[in-house]
Amino acid sequence: MAIIALKMSALPKASGTRPRVVVVTQGADPTVVANMGKVAIYDVEKLENELMVDINGAGDAFVGGFVSKLILGKAVELASRLALALPVPVACGSRCECAKRPRFLRRPWQVRSSATASAPATGPRAP
Repeated sequence: MAIIALKMSALPKASGTRPRVVVVTQGADPTVVANMGKVAIYDVEKLENELMVDINGAGDAFVGGFVSKLILGKAVELASRLALALPVPVACGSRCECAKRPRFLRRPWQVRSSATASAPATGPRAP
């Protein structure tokens, strides 16, 4: 999947003002992000089936977090980390309710352990 994403990111764009960013989500499998000739693979926070209440909107939360950071001119890595943190609270509840400061922005000693999920990935891993 990494090679496909990389080739897709190299396709020409009509505007040509910014490089193409390709994001491939694969459910519980790692998310692949290709941008400017590089590929990053992010592990996805795995949830037990009994913890998932409703997955409707989880993908929307991912896209909203990712695109919002890109629009603000933030790095693709930051956009990816935020995007991966947002679907979990959506899937674990019947409504979307996120912490005021997402866990991935907190320092390790500020993160409270959660009985419902493991800690999200801290960054990309090599493909």
